[in-house]
Amino acid sequence: MKNHGSKEEFIRLRALGMSYDKIAQTIGVSKPTLLKWNQQCSDEVSNQLYFNIENLLEQYKVLKISRIEAFASNLKKVIEELS
Repeated sequence: MKNHGSKEEFIRLRALGMSYDKIAQTIGVSKPTLLKWNQQCSDEVSNQLYFNIENLLEQYKVLKISRIEAFASNLKKVIEELS
């Protein structure tokens, strides 16, 4: 029987969108076992996918805020220069 770490790695990789074939090669577990794990762990995979998306959205938000702040700083300099 494969250890718990392999199952956790399967959940992480499936949530990243990796194929069963690639996961099988990566963690050394047969594809039929992975298909069985997918049935058993579908909620965990969905939750991990949700957290991955939330993390990406947060990173995007921070990046967007940084761009807006940089634009505002440049705009302030332009206005000062024009005055």
